[in-house]
Amino acid sequence: MKSKRNILAFHKDLTPKALGYLADCEKRLANGTCIRHRTGMIRFNRWSKSIKLSIREIAPGHMELYHSYCLHSGLDPKTCDVEVYVARAYVVWLIRNGHLKANTTDFFQISTMSAHLPDYTLLFLKQRAATTKYAHVRFRQLLHLFHNWLLDKKLNIADLKRIDALAFLSFLESRNYVPKQLHMRRLHIRIYFDWLRDRDLTKVDTSEIFTTVEQFRNFNLPKFAEEYLLEIETTLREDTVKNYKTNFMALHRFLHRRGIDIRNLNRKHCVSWMRFMFEKKKYSASTRLQRLVNTRGYLHWLSNRGILKADVDQLIKSSDFPRLDMVLPKPLPPNIDAEIQRRLTASDNIYHKGALLLRFTGMRLGELAKLDFDPIWRDDAGKTYIKVPIGKLHNERLVPIDDKTIALIEFIQKGSLPHLKRFSKEPKKGTLLLGPKGGSALHNVYRLFKLVSNDLDGHGSIHPHRLRHTFATTLMNSGLNPLMVMALLGHKDLRMTDRYCLITNDTIYRSFFKASEDAQFKVAFSLPEMDLDGQDFNPGNALDNVVKWIQREHSASNRSTSLLIMRLNRLRSEIRNLN
Repeated sequence: MKSKRNILAFHKDLTPKALGYLADCEKRLANGTCIRHRTGMIRFNRWSKSIKLSIREIAPGHMELYHSYCLHSGLDPKTCDVEVYVARAYVVWLIRNGHLKANTTDFFQISTMSAHLPDYTLLFLKQRAATTKYAHVRFRQLLHLFHNWLLDKKLNIADLKRIDALAFLSFLESRNYVPKQLHMRRLHIRIYFDWLRDRDLTKVDTSEIFTTVEQFRNFNLPKFAEEYLLEIETTLREDTVKNYKTNFMALHRFLHRRGIDIRNLNRKHCVSWMRFMFEKKKYSASTRLQRLVNTRGYLHWLSNRGILKADVDQLIKSSDFPRLDMVLPKPLPPNIDAEIQRRLTASDNIYHKGALLLRFTGMRLGELAKLDFDPIWRDDAGKTYIKVPIGKLHNERLVPIDDKTIALIEFIQKGSLPHLKRFSKEPKKGTLLLGPKGGSALHNVYRLFKLVSNDLDGHGSIHPHRLRHTFATTLMNSGLNPLMVMALLGHKDLRMTDRYCLITNDTIYRSFFKASEDAQFKVAFSLPEMDLDGQDFNPGNALDNVVKWIQREHSASNRSTSLLIMRLNRLRSEIRNLN
C-alpha cells in the first residue's frame, strides 16, 4: 500500500503534460533514468507553482532562476546540473509537441532530435541496439546532436578534421553536462568516430584526440580474435576463456595505439610489447608468462589460417618466457589464526561462517561458491566427509569433517534457506551460499572476510586464500604425510603441495636442532673387522682409537661430546683393570 500512496502523491504533484513527458521517457530511456526524470519533474513543477509560472510563459532566463533555486534548496552542484538538464529536456519536449511557442535552440544551443540521420548512422545504431539494451538510445540522442552540429557548421563527415572534432567536444562541454554524463558522451562519440574510420567514412584519428582510457573503453576485438575465443570455449572453462579475452584485449589495444596491424606483426613489435608489459604496467612474472603463452597459441592459430605470415616461433621465443620466483606460502601466525577463528565463530553472518568453513576444510573460495546445498557425504562405515565440487584442477575430492564442521554447515543451510526461497530455488538444486541477488556468493565472502580482518595489520594482506595455506601448513607441521595433504587439497602433483605447504621456519628451526642434538649421542662410525681370538687384539687400544675419531670428527668443546669421551675413558680404564 505504501508504494501505491507514493505513486498517487507523484501524480498529484505533476501536471498532465508532465505525465505525458514521463510516459514518453519510459518508451525511450532506462528505468533508472526515468526515475531521475520523474524526481526532477516533481521539483520543477513545485518550483513553477511557487512562482506562479505557467507552461506558456517559460523563457530561457527561468532556467538560471531554477538553478539558483536548486542550489538554495541544499542540493550539491552536480545534482543541480542534473535537475536543470531534466527541466530543459522537458521544455524541449513541450516545444516539439506544440505546448510552448519557442525555439529549442533558445534553451539548448542545438536541439538533440532535429537532424536527419544518414543511412550509415542508422546502420551503426542498429548494430549497437543488437549489443546493448539502452545504450543505442543514448547514441541516437548524441548522434542527432552531432549531425545537427555538422549542419549548423556546414561540415561534411568525410571532410572532418581533428580541429573540427575538438570543436565538437568543446561544444559538448558547453552544454552543462555533469562530469559523468560528459565522460560517457565523449566515449560514445569516440566509438562512433572509430566505426566511421574503419569504413573509410572519415579520417579522424581518435588516438590524437582522446585519452588512453577513452580510447579503450568499449574496445572491440577483431573478428578473427572472436572466432578463436569461440573455438577454445569448447575445451576450456568459462573463467579461462575470460582470461584469454582480457589478454587479447591488452595486446590489440597496444597494437591499435601504435597503428600496428597484427597481420603484419614482426619480432620488433613483440619485443616492444614485452618491454611495455615489463616497464609500463609492472606486471608480475606470472602475469607476463601467462600472456605470452596465451598469445603464442593465438598467433599459431592465426598462422595456420594464413592470417599471419611471420614465423610464430621467431616472434615469441622460448627464451622470452620469464622465470617464476619461488614464493613461500603465507600461513597465518597461530595467534592471528586463533583471533580470526574467534571472530568468525562469534558472528551470525552466513558469509562469515562460509569463511570459517574455508579454514576447516582447506577449500578454495571458488569451490565454496559452487558447494552444493547439502555437501555432507557419509560412507558405509558412517565416516563423514564434505564433498568439494569440481574446481580449478577439474577434480572432485572428499575432505573428512568433524561434528563441529557439520554443525557449521547446518547453520549455513538454515541461514541460506530464505535466500533460496526468495529466488525460487529448490535446496537440493541450489548452492550452499547465494549472493544477495541470487548469484555467486564469492564476492560477499571475500569482502566481509576482509572487513572482519582489516585491523589485524602487520602480517601482510589477509585474504581468504591464506586460510587454505594455514589449513595445509598446520597439517604438514602436525606430521601428516604430504601425500595425504595433497589429496585433501585436491592437487595432482606433489610439487604443487610443496609450494602451498612448505614447512614453516619455526618447525624447521626446532627440527634441525633436535636432529643435531640427537646426532651427538648417536655417533656413527665403523671399525675394521677384528679377530677377537687373535693375540694382537687389545680392547683398550681400540677404545683409544674411538676416542681419537670422535675428537677428530666432532668438537670436543661440545658438552655432549665431552661426556661421551669421559664415559669411554672410564670404560677403557675398567677393561684394563680386568687384565
